[in-house]
Amino acid sequence: MNRHLIILLSFFSLFHCKKSTQFEYRKIKISESIPRIDNVESDSNWLYKDIIDDSIPGLSFFKAKNTILKNKKAEEVIVAVIDSKFDINHEALKGFIWENPNETLNYKDDDGNGFVDDIYGWNFIGNAESENVIYANYEYVRLIRYYEGRFNDISIDDINTTDTTAFNIFLKAKNKLSSELVVAKKRLEYSNKLRKKYFDAKKALHSYFPDFKYTYDVLNKIDTTRYKGLAPHVKEIAEVIKWKETDEMIVSVNSFYKNKLNKLLNIDFNERTLVGDNPYDLNDSIYGNNNIHSLVKRFDHGTRVSSIIADLFKNDNKQVKLLPISTSPTGNYHDKDLALAIRYAVNNGSKVINMSFEKHFSIHNEWVLDAIKYAEKKNVLIVKASGNSNLNLVHDNDGYPRDYIDNGEEIVDNFLLVSASSYQANENLKVGFSNYGKKIVDVFAPGQDLQTAIPYNKYRSDGGTSLSAAVTSGLAALIFSYYPNLTASQVKHIIMDSGVEYTFPVKTPTKEDKNKMTPFNELSKSGKIVNAYNALIMADSVSKSNKRKRD
Repeated sequence: MNRHLIILLSFFSLFHCKKSTQFEYRKIKISESIPRIDNVESDSNWLYKDIIDDSIPGLSFFKAKNTILKNKKAEEVIVAVIDSKFDINHEALKGFIWENPNETLNYKDDDGNGFVDDIYGWNFIGNAESENVIYANYEYVRLIRYYEGRFNDISIDDINTTDTTAFNIFLKAKNKLSSELVVAKKRLEYSNKLRKKYFDAKKALHSYFPDFKYTYDVLNKIDTTRYKGLAPHVKEIAEVIKWKETDEMIVSVNSFYKNKLNKLLNIDFNERTLVGDNPYDLNDSIYGNNNIHSLVKRFDHGTRVSSIIADLFKNDNKQVKLLPISTSPTGNYHDKDLALAIRYAVNNGSKVINMSFEKHFSIHNEWVLDAIKYAEKKNVLIVKASGNSNLNLVHDNDGYPRDYIDNGEEIVDNFLLVSASSYQANENLKVGFSNYGKKIVDVFAPGQDLQTAIPYNKYRSDGGTSLSAAVTSGLAALIFSYYPNLTASQVKHIIMDSGVEYTFPVKTPTKEDKNKMTPFNELSKSGKIVNAYNALIMADSVSKSNKRKRD
């Protein structure tokens, strides 16, 4: 093991327990890859393990929990999860859901914040009749509708200098919609054919499968030589068995493509008529409902993300509370919803806000930036997923929300952008789908083969930068709970600076170079993967420094 590691022990920070046992801060740099350990992906706890003790590039949470956190008192921390919907009754979230101490269920606004009966959070994509938005336009569709009266049927030569940027974005949005419509129409046509083929086969083979439980054994007994008309139906059902498809799956995929074409990409469709507000008036701020837990089967992302945060505290649900806020339908969120959601989270005591979503155009990004500044002023850390398109964000980054203005200058220091790492300390350490970027991404965190909760007390193996953000939000909450005097900026930099650095090359394929490799520490600003053990020791040192300055 030693030949794979360069371990630099730094004594600038010591953590003392009651018996005066000293825990050394470990400045770790992994210079060579470590042979893969088989069956790690079947271990749902791999993300909590330690690179030195277990040869697994995890969070080192077990090491922290069994040593420096023993018998240490913690304060309650609220983590807001801005996402889709939430199965707040899931066993994995039991006891973790925030409850508004100043509100009771009585159809009145007891706490005077404008949101009636916001007992467990707020839904910004619904109306007072408890109706909820399911499908919403993509932002580029809204952008075309927003500017069409101003820019339609005119050329760049007719545009005032002050309107040039908006006009170019308008043209970019039109090009995006045009190309997406072509793709969506082809996919719907293909999906329609697949649906028809399946249900035709289902009908044709009903006598062989009266209970619709398909098996290869029965399929192989069907005499397609004698009954030639059955051959394509047998082939179709064989594909259904192979891909473990169900009626629900086939209908759901077909329905998605229909709704994508008819709603998400349709300029004439405006989901905001259901909500009843003006999405381009930030002062029109009292709308929505308290229904954050409906449609959870359709929208399971919020449940999955929340469960990752909760799992870090599963033995003490009094240490963290999750504040659910719904802003994300199928399609893109509205800037106004997100801006108000951030402020709602801050005003209700959140110390950490998790945002595991993204869109590629923004009409009023300044509203979101102002809300992020508000969070910084109130000492709240925001953690965002970097995205799952295997992009180098230094060269290809049009994602929102972001913490910088168009020239790339960061305007706040309370915003963490997180990418996904794997359980393999080798060339596959960066998860294949994960975005990255030396000047854009702050840090990496585990995001592959993690167990998440899905609605109705079920679980699944999962992956994505959404989960990496959730892991990091959980770590931030852990730090705040033991060291409440730290600032959001300090917690951000503790998480970045205390991680484990990996310097060996990992796969970063591009269209131009499918075999491209890049040193892992060149994929983010910190070059590191988050580490709870180190972070808590560093937090202790910074916290003591804060106290000395205050005294």
